[in-house]
This record gives sequence, structure tokens and C-alpha cells, in this order.
Amino acid sequence: MGILPSIPGQSAGKIASCWARGFTSEFPFTGSVQIRYSPSGGTSTGTTTTSVGDFTEVVASSTNANFNAWDHLQGTVPGTGRLAIRWAGTISGGFSGTNLQCHIDDFTLTGEGVTPPLPQPGETVHWTPALSPIHLTNQQVVPAGGTLVIDAGVEIWFDFNTGTFVGPEIVSYGGTIRLEGTAKNPVRLRRGTNTPNIPSIAVGALITTGANSTTTPGILDANHVDSDISLATFQSAYLRVRNSSIHRTTPIDWTSLTDS
Repeated sequence: MGILPSIPGQSAGKIASCWARGFTSEFPFTGSVQIRYSPSGGTSTGTTTTSVGDFTEVVASSTNANFNAWDHLQGTVPGTGRLAIRWAGTISGGFSGTNLQCHIDDFTLTGEGVTPPLPQPGETVHWTPALSPIHLTNQQVVPAGGTLVIDAGVEIWFDFNTGTFVGPEIVSYGGTIRLEGTAKNPVRLRRGTNTPNIPSIAVGALITTGANSTTTPGILDANHVDSDISLATFQSAYLRVRNSSIHRTTPIDWTSLTDS
């Protein structure tokens, strides 16, 4: 267990985040990396290989048990107590001559998640780097006629940790969502460690019925986006994706896509 130094400004509600990985040939044992918390602030790690000592609470745990790729850990810090990083796993058989390596990178402790603003019909709202990282825990709806612009350099975490969420996490019927990254400062869309489903941003048409029925298509325009989530359209929406990396087996849902 590696005990982190005291972190100035640490308080309840802040977000602890890091990346972890090993290498298949060097770290072949099943287990997980954890960010752990000591409520008392004590730094005892216990007396056995399975002890956790004062670090009785798990803030976050990796999902990639065999460490063959970088995995992101993220969780809410309960208070001002000490933090530590621990590998918890099982070793069976001998490992003489094995070089065990577990790499930790980019540990951050950021402020409480903010509730970002949303546009009203006819209004344009920007999510700026000043709001980043943005941690979403509930669905964001852009209304018909409204425009949400996610500016270059913004990072969004989809932290839907309370069970499988049904529907897109950012959605618009008849509105516009623009992700305006640049080559040096892409928009980054990240799936929270404990989010059980694959999040998505989706747009569709606003359809009214009756004697004066209308169809207002939604627009999703993405440029220089680095994404762990899906982009989706439905009901005759417009979609344009350029200069982007989407790390999904099926990165774009083309359902009812209208060619723009």
C-alpha cells in the first residue's frame, strides 16, 4: 500500500482520480488497484498482506483485473483523512524471477462536481474549461431551439453510478449540441469507473402532431473529440463527426440518420 502525502485543501466531496496499469507479462495476477481512505487520518496499514489498517474505506477500485491496459479510478473523497493506493489481489503458485510492475499516473484531486448550465429555447450556452472537469450524475436535456456548445479543453465524466441508466445521458429533441475541440485541446468524454452502462450523447427531432404538424431536427456536431462514450442520433437528426477518436466497438449509432 502506498500512502499519499497530506493534500492541502482536501475535503469531503472532492474527486480523487488516477490511472493504473500493469503489464500482462510482468503483472499476471488477478486483482484490483484501489484508492483507499483513512477516516481517522491514521497511516497504519496493518500487519498482514490482507490488512488495510486505518484505510478502511474504498474510494475507487479498478475494473480491469489483469492490468493489460490503463484503467481509470475515480471516486468521491469522504473527508480530510489520508488517502492511499493499494493493490488487492491473489497470487497462486510461485513467481520467482517475475518482475512485478504496477504503474500509477496522473493522480488528481479536484473540486466538487458542478451542475453545468443548460440553454433555454433560442439561447446558446457554453460549457467552458473553467467548469472542467464536469461530473454528470443525471440526465442533461437541451430543449428544442437551444444550443449547447462544449468548448475546447473541456473534460466530461459520466458518473451514473446508481444503476443502469435508461436513455442518453445528454439528449436533445430539436436542439443543437456542438463539441468544439481543437487538435491541441480536444473535448474529452469519459465513462466513470463505476458507471454500469455505456453512456451516450444523442439528438433527435422534435415532432409535433395535429393540423400544423412540424418536425424540428436535432443537430450533433463533433470536432476533435476524444471519447469513451457513444454518439447517437434518432428521428431524422443531423450528425457530423470530424477529427475524432471514439473508443467504442460501435462508436456511432446511425439509427434514423438524416444525411446533412
